[in-house]
Amino acid sequence: MLTDGFYFRKYRCFSEEWAGFDALSYVNVLIGRNNSGKSCLLDVVGILTRSRDKGAVPESLQTALVGVLDEEMLRKAFPEGTSEGGLLGDHWHNHGSHFVGRSIRWHMAQRVVIGLAMGGRTQATPYPLAANRKLTRKVRNAQLSSVLGACPLPLSGLSFRRLLADRDLSPEPSQIPLSLAENGHGATNTVRRFLTSSSAELPRELVQVDLLGALNDIFEPDAHFTEIVVQEHDVPGGSADPHMWEVFLAEESKGLVPMSNSGSGLKTVLLVLLNLLVIPRIDGKKAGEYVFAFEELENNLHPSLLRRLLGYIEEFAVRNDCHVFLTTHSSAALDMFSASPNAQIVHVEHNGEYATTRTLRTRFDGLNIVDDLGARASDLLQANGIVWVEGPSDRIYVNRWIDLFSNGELQEGRHYQCAFYGGALLSNYDYGANVSAGDRADILQINKNAVLIADGDRAEPGSRIKRRVARIKKPIEALDHGHVWVTDAREIENYIPVAALGEVWKKDGLPPIGQYEQFFREPTKRDTSRGYIHKHRGRKSFNKVELARAVAPLMTRENLAGLFDLEEEVGKLCDRIRGWNSA
Repeated sequence: MLTDGFYFRKYRCFSEEWAGFDALSYVNVLIGRNNSGKSCLLDVVGILTRSRDKGAVPESLQTALVGVLDEEMLRKAFPEGTSEGGLLGDHWHNHGSHFVGRSIRWHMAQRVVIGLAMGGRTQATPYPLAANRKLTRKVRNAQLSSVLGACPLPLSGLSFRRLLADRDLSPEPSQIPLSLAENGHGATNTVRRFLTSSSAELPRELVQVDLLGALNDIFEPDAHFTEIVVQEHDVPGGSADPHMWEVFLAEESKGLVPMSNSGSGLKTVLLVLLNLLVIPRIDGKKAGEYVFAFEELENNLHPSLLRRLLGYIEEFAVRNDCHVFLTTHSSAALDMFSASPNAQIVHVEHNGEYATTRTLRTRFDGLNIVDDLGARASDLLQANGIVWVEGPSDRIYVNRWIDLFSNGELQEGRHYQCAFYGGALLSNYDYGANVSAGDRADILQINKNAVLIADGDRAEPGSRIKRRVARIKKPIEALDHGHVWVTDAREIENYIPVAALGEVWKKDGLPPIGQYEQFFREPTKRDTSRGYIHKHRGRKSFNKVELARAVAPLMTRENLAGLFDLEEEVGKLCDRIRGWNSA
């Protein structure tokens, strides 16, 4: 059985409560104030990777491991055909087999199980032959403990690579042994050896092609580097002091620029890439055999550059099946990873006596860590851009269209956020210079990156759009990163493909929804005309959100093709969102 997560206590500032992870993600983001215990938590991660080494685990450290019991492990603890030792009946059929798939957490000190707790649903009769349940539980726990004690600690046997917040990439003398310290010392010599060595074990292409390519992936469009080289500084007067080597990066417009004249943000990115790409080659290992820990990468990095770096790290971790731990004070990191299926965010707090951890389960949990990030809620929760829609059903359709037409690239909560303006309530909003003296809200103060999607409400070709939409359209479109989509069709629902509707309603032969046809219109005594849904579904009332939830997953690029201006406008919407995230 492989353990899924771990908890620990009795180590430095984590002295009382259990702290740690129910499970480990590809990217594990540790957020908290200075001196809250984030670096201490990384120390424990490093200890776990070395847990096979004698003396690596401090005697005081207690660990609690989390896992799921599988049949292979349980058969070792409860051998089939055995019926002695305090358990009545066959150990496997009457005992062990009842716990397959059950979660379990067991506490260890010095590799000895000192307690365990079973999770999951309890079987109605787990011990049908047990005359003494208390004795049975004691014997069962003893047999489980004998096997659990042999389970390796999480991350055990992996190599631990750490990059400290206090780091630099500076000129260095040449030396043969290759090493890269946690503060960046040895980086220049490592680059020098790969660029100048004739050894096949140190291929020049790894730095000049792979590392340089990754560097450009992260820095573009802000910069494009054409070459990475090392040069030796001559010592004036023929001094016996060792000559110093320095890394230079070339840009077409600037030529070769030494790292000593470059910003610390560029040095940070290079040090991260050296750890991810070059160190495994030096050690003769795969990237998946490492645990990487990077501290405060946001230092001296512009938020847009930080997002690209974090995106690269996430993609690398998933592609190489390795774990990365990040400590940060950056709201950009929270924004980046709060909606990612490959990441988890852990809040580290210190109450003045001891440190604790709490995993953020929902986006709303993030509200509680605003103060620890040193940001106002308005700063933290401001998305990269806002897509304003009339209501919750529109949000469901728009999110589906963005997902389809961006091939899954763009996600709400990560690249943009939807907000509701409530249809007619739009008359209570203004934008920028149009704001009157205190009588209307200025949505520009919420976010300057904005797209507004409004129903055209047109009854026929050439119909004018509503005044409230016309009034706000021009100011938003005048912005560099603003756009307004007033639907060519009457409403958002006119873009529902009939193939999806037919599947939901279990009806064949539904006619297409007309461009100017009313979708929801219940007949009255004065006007007996009916909307599409009443004609073909025959119901007097309908829940728009429930319909959207049922229909949206059935939409495809194919069944949406040719639906009025949908493809063109969603393409523009995706381009706007990409612009928000690259700015």
